[in-house]
Amino acid sequence: MQAFIHFLVSLRKGIFVPLLSAIKRLLLFFVLVFIGLFFPFYMQTEIYDFFETEPFSGNTFYNPYQNWQNQGSQKANFHAHSKAWLGLTNGENTPKEIEKVYKAKGYGIACLSNYQSISEQTASKGNIVPVYEHGFNLKKTHQLAIGSESVSYLEFPFFQNLSQKQMVINRIKEHSRFVALAHPTLRNGYSANDMAYLSNYDFIEVLSPYANSLALWDTALKHGKKEWCMANDDLHAIKGENMGRYYNIISGHNANIEMKLKEGCFYAMHATTNMNDLSLISLKMKEDSLFFEFKGNDLKVSAITEHGVFENFNKGKGKLLFSKNCHYIRLEVLDESSNLLITNPVLREMKNNVAISPFAINDFETMLYRTAVLCFTILLLFICFSKVTARVNYKVKDMIFRLTIE
Repeated sequence: MQAFIHFLVSLRKGIFVPLLSAIKRLLLFFVLVFIGLFFPFYMQTEIYDFFETEPFSGNTFYNPYQNWQNQGSQKANFHAHSKAWLGLTNGENTPKEIEKVYKAKGYGIACLSNYQSISEQTASKGNIVPVYEHGFNLKKTHQLAIGSESVSYLEFPFFQNLSQKQMVINRIKEHSRFVALAHPTLRNGYSANDMAYLSNYDFIEVLSPYANSLALWDTALKHGKKEWCMANDDLHAIKGENMGRYYNIISGHNANIEMKLKEGCFYAMHATTNMNDLSLISLKMKEDSLFFEFKGNDLKVSAITEHGVFENFNKGKGKLLFSKNCHYIRLEVLDESSNLLITNPVLREMKNNVAISPFAINDFETMLYRTAVLCFTILLLFICFSKVTARVNYKVKDMIFRLTIE
């Protein structure tokens, strides 16, 4: 019996003690990694005061399709991933393979948007649009930086409040022509409250294989946010069945792409079939009436306002009265095969409207937040290295004691 107990004690010392020590070291490693990702980023946080914005208003209208040219329009995708970062990110094909397939499908613009890496490759060499996807956080709160000159590495990896989301958008916009919120509803990356207050971005990716964010877009529009919609493949592998299902149609073959994107002169598509002829022919405002015409078979047109579905049509051509209590109208069109076309909104606007920033830095709350980050980091370091600190203190005290005796 004593021999068995001796064996257990030896086993504990031989296995469990080293195992426990290894687990402690592993935990210490993860805590240090956490601190390394937490402190440098969160210490930069700026806390903003956000101001309430007004719905679209005025007696005049902004129609992004007033000069629409259906002939020669271009098919475009702004969200696709190739092999990158030594295979650490999710992308299975080479840039050339992706370019070849999109070109075969008739795309005029097919951008690569690898994470934190700008690529200027497109299906059309004449329309180079540098894009990258920004974001390395747990909630998938990502952005597409379109027309980028350089990459922003500011990020809040573990959690993001409203101010931090706004701060990331602002930093990206400093070196990018446009910013799009990527797959907003994925993992609840963006909330309805975010849409009510965030600004300084240009597009919302309302449709992709990973998220339907039409409701969030309507929330932004209700609060007077002039942002356009997008549909993108968010491609990670050519063999995926969703390739070529989500795309945008931009007006005019030889048009200035940047100008058309800024104007909102494009529409978003979700194609359920490889071949469909659903398209926009015209969308015109005459006084307070909206005239529309779409091409396709057995069309159903829904007019959407801030109040929901305003009116339905069982044909592709019709007229809408822009009522006084409507601030914007956007159209959703379904054909017989459930292919979906989404237009950008026609909205009310005031002439000579002075732009006012919807947010401002709160210096006091910013100081408090940064102080809390610093204190939290110091506390973690103290917990991790308390034993080491105790040993150092003991050795110092012992040294002082010896010197005193001598």
